[in-house]
Amino acid sequence: MPEISPELLRLYEVASYDHSSVVAPVIGIVIDSINAQKYREHGGYSQYPWYAIGRRYSEAIVRYGGIPVLICNNLSSVPRYAEILDGLLISGTAADVDPIFYGETFHHKTTLTHATRTQFDIAIARQMLDRDKPILGINYGTQLINVIHGGTLFQHIAEEIPGAIWHNQEQLLVYTQHSITVQPNTRLCELFLDAMFGDQMMAPPPRAADLKFDVNSHHHQSVKTLGHGLKIAAIADDGVVESIESSSSKFCVGVQWHAEFLSTPIDPGLFKSFIDASRG
Repeated sequence: MPEISPELLRLYEVASYDHSSVVAPVIGIVIDSINAQKYREHGGYSQYPWYAIGRRYSEAIVRYGGIPVLICNNLSSVPRYAEILDGLLISGTAADVDPIFYGETFHHKTTLTHATRTQFDIAIARQMLDRDKPILGINYGTQLINVIHGGTLFQHIAEEIPGAIWHNQEQLLVYTQHSITVQPNTRLCELFLDAMFGDQMMAPPPRAADLKFDVNSHHHQSVKTLGHGLKIAAIADDGVVESIESSSSKFCVGVQWHAEFLSTPIDPGLFKSFIDASRG
């Protein structure tokens, strides 16, 4: 029998953390609301509507000291959620942000929207930002952060960015697919240098070639026009924006890759800094 790789074994790990010695921040994770009627013919999970989320999001939150809470797409609950949550993780999803939210009438044939979730995500993210509470966006979460700051999106990278690499890998997301370059003077750059070099001072300062690492990739949209108050924190070799962050918020970072799989050297530090900022 062939050996199971350590990367695959990590998928089945159950994270744990001793919360007895520190204050554990409560992290809300937005989740998908699934229409059972749409999936019934494909042998879906249930004949009734259900909520769904990949387990790796909550596992990463627990691993670095947070308490994950899965929050439902209920708009009337947003003010109370924003009051009790210490941080917000906007998870990835198969849906896209509706172009109407960034002022476009064109709707690409590959763009799949989920009005209930997107309206909820925008509402809860805005209220968290108003309270200056930390937000981490993953994949679709990055695109949503850009949109609520007034930015726009490429609806389909393969058609809109000449020479773009394929950003929708078929292999499991525990593996990486392409490289990105971290931009200097960003929170992401600090996390990367700490992960790679620790307390050792780099002299001379790192070159762009030193700020590259590989990420997994599962998205067909990306940042087009950058939102107000945001800066680009990482780009792929084809120019696709891979990470953005707010210049004014306590912690508001978006990454296009699926950092919850902890597949890159920067992912543990990203989650740890998010949890630490949420602990406040």
